[in-house]
Amino acid sequence: MLNKNFILFILSSFSILTAQVTGVIKLTNSGGTEQLNFPSSSTLYIKVTDADRNTSSSSAQTFTVTVKSETETTAESVTLTETGVNTGIFMGSIAFEEATANNGDGKLQVSKGVKLTGTYVDPADDFGNSKTVTDLAFYSVSLVTGTIATNTTWTKANSPYLITGDVTVNESKTLTIEPGTQVRFVAISDDQSGGDDINRSELRIRGILRAVGTSSDSILFTSNAEAPAAGDWYGIRVYDSGSKAFLDYCRIEYNTYGMRASGNNSSKTDTISISHSLFQNGGTALYHNDGYYRKLFFNNNTVKGSDAIRWNDYLSYAQVKDNTVISGRIYVRFYQTTGNVGEISDNTLTAKKSTSTAIEVYANAYYGAQTVTISDNKILGHTDRDSTFSYGINAYGSKGENLTWIITGNTIDKIRYTGISAHAATAKIKIRSNNINRVGMNNWQSSGDSYSGITVYPDGSGSLELVSNVIDSSGSWGMYLNQTAGRVDSNTVTNSGYGGIRLYGSFNYPALDTLRYNTITSSKHGNGSGVYNTDYSRPVVNYNDLHSNAGYDFYNNTDKSVYAELDAKYNWWGSTTTTAMDAGSNPKDIAKIYDKYDNDAKGFVNYGGWLNQSGGTPTATSSTGSILLTDSDGTEQLNFASGSTLYIKVTDADRNTNSGSAQTFTVTVKSEKETTAESVTLTETGVN
Repeated sequence: MLNKNFILFILSSFSILTAQVTGVIKLTNSGGTEQLNFPSSSTLYIKVTDADRNTSSSSAQTFTVTVKSETETTAESVTLTETGVNTGIFMGSIAFEEATANNGDGKLQVSKGVKLTGTYVDPADDFGNSKTVTDLAFYSVSLVTGTIATNTTWTKANSPYLITGDVTVNESKTLTIEPGTQVRFVAISDDQSGGDDINRSELRIRGILRAVGTSSDSILFTSNAEAPAAGDWYGIRVYDSGSKAFLDYCRIEYNTYGMRASGNNSSKTDTISISHSLFQNGGTALYHNDGYYRKLFFNNNTVKGSDAIRWNDYLSYAQVKDNTVISGRIYVRFYQTTGNVGEISDNTLTAKKSTSTAIEVYANAYYGAQTVTISDNKILGHTDRDSTFSYGINAYGSKGENLTWIITGNTIDKIRYTGISAHAATAKIKIRSNNINRVGMNNWQSSGDSYSGITVYPDGSGSLELVSNVIDSSGSWGMYLNQTAGRVDSNTVTNSGYGGIRLYGSFNYPALDTLRYNTITSSKHGNGSGVYNTDYSRPVVNYNDLHSNAGYDFYNNTDKSVYAELDAKYNWWGSTTTTAMDAGSNPKDIAKIYDKYDNDAKGFVNYGGWLNQSGGTPTATSSTGSILLTDSDGTEQLNFASGSTLYIKVTDADRNTNSGSAQTFTVTVKSEKETTAESVTLTETGVN
C-alpha cells in the first residue's frame, strides 16, 4: 500500500510540472486574430494564452499586461479577462488616440506608422521561472505585397510602407517614392514565396524606380524587426531589359544586397544612378552578377562595413566619385564600348577589418579604344596588417593595344600586398603623382613582386609612364617592372624593404626603360639594390640620385652576351662613391655597382659623367660613339649584296668640335679576306 501511494505522489508531481508552459501574447483584432497593422480608428485587442493563469476551475480569471507605442513610450496597463471558465485564454482592449502622450488615461497615444509593443510577464515559464514575452505590430502603415501594374507613387503622407512579400514593378511602369517616405520590410519573411530569396522580401524592378529624397528629407529602406540585423530583407532587385533605378538621398540598411542588378538583355540606356545615399548594416551596396551594357553612376555615397560595388559582368560606362567606403571595396568591369569608359575618382576607402583589393578594375577593349581613369582616391589601411586591404589598386585587362590606364593622384597607405598593380596586356599605362606608403606590410624585406609599391606587367605591349610618384617603405621593391618600355621619371623611391626599382625583360619583350631624375635611396636589405637589372633589360639611367642603399646602388645581372654595356651616366652616387670615382682613372670597379668587374659574364655599367652633387653638373659630358655598317641611307645592314657599296656611319657628338663647319676623321674596315684594315675618311653629314 505504501508503494502505491508513493507512485501516485510521483505521478501527481509530474503532472504539475508539465502543466507549466510559457505564455504567448498577441496583438489582435476583436476576433483574436493577430494583426501586423492596425488601421486608423480601429481598436487594439490583446490576447494572452497561458494555461498556468487558469487557477480556478469555476470562474474566469483576470490579470494585467502593458502596451506602449513609439508615441507613448511609458506603457499603459490593460486588464485581460479569461474568455471562459478553464480556457486559459485571456483578452482585453484599449482604444487608440492620435495625440501626444498622456500616460495613465486608459488610451494608447499613437501617430501614423509607429510601432506597438505588448508585454506580458509570465510568472512561470516552461521551467517555472518568471519570463517577459512581447508582441509587435504597427499603427496605420501601408501594407504592400505583390505586383505594381500601373505607375505608382509612394507618398510621405501614406508612409510608412510595410513590405510583407516581394513587390514587383512591371516592365515599363514606374514606382516613384517621395522624399521622407519610409519603406520597411518584415524581417525574414516573404508572403509571395518567390524572387531570388523565397524567405526574404524584395523590391523587384522590371520597370523604373525613382527614389529621390532631399538632403533634409531622405528616403528610408529598412527592416521592421525589433532587433534588426543584416539580411532581414533581400534588397532592391533590378533586372531585365528596360529596367532602371535612380536613388538619391536614400538610407538602405539591414539588407542582403542594397541593390542587385542583372539582365542579359539590358542595354546601354539602362542606367543605374545612386547618389548621396547611406548603406549600412547590410551586404554589398551594389552587386551585379550577369548581363552586359548598363551605365552606372555611383557618386557621393557612404558605405559602412560592406563592399560599395561588386560588378561581376560588364559595364558600358561607370562614374564612381566622391564616395566614402569603410571596410569595403570598389570592383567594376568594362566591355562592349569605346572612349572614356570609366572614372573612379575622389573616393575615400578606409579599412577597419581584413578587406580585399580596395579598387579593382578590369577592361576588355575588344571593340576599340578604351580609357579608364583612377584618380585622386584615398586608400587608407590599418596599422594591423590583418585588419587592412590586401591590395590598393589593381588594374588589368585584355586587347591591350586599345587600352589606356590613367592612374594618378592617389594616396595609398598601409596595405598588405601591392600598392598599385597594372598588368595583363595593357597597352598604355600612365601612373603619375601617386603617394604610396607602407605597402607590402605582409612580408617586410621580401624580394617578391607581391609586396611592392608599384608592379607593372604589360606582357610586352604598349608604353609606360611612371612619373612623379612618391613611394616610401614598401615591403619589397619600390617598383617592380616586368617587360616594360617607357619613361620612369621624377619619382621618389625610399626606404624600400628590399630594393628600389627592379627591371626585367625577356627575349621577345626586352625592357627598354628610361630612368631619369628619380631619387632611389635607402633600401634596407643587404641583398637588394637601388636599381636591379636582369635578363633582357637595357635601361638608360641618367640624372638620378642613386645612393645610400644597403646593398648595391646598381646591380646589373644582365649577361654581356645580351647587352655588353648599360648607360648609367650623369647620376649622383652619393659622397662616398663619388670620391672613389674622382680618384684615379676610370672606368674601374666601383664598390656600389655590380657589373663586369664583379662577374666577368655580366655587362659593364657605364657610370661616366657622374654628378658632383644631387642635381649637380656632370663631371664630363663626353660619350662613347657608335659605328654602324649601313647602306647609302644610313640604315644598318646585316648583309651586303654582291655589287653593293659599303657605307660606314659613326654617331659621336664629341667629334663635332667646330660649330661653323663639318668635321672629318678616319675609321678602318677589314674583311676575312683582307685582314689588314683599310682606312676610310668620314665626313660630318652637316654642320653640328
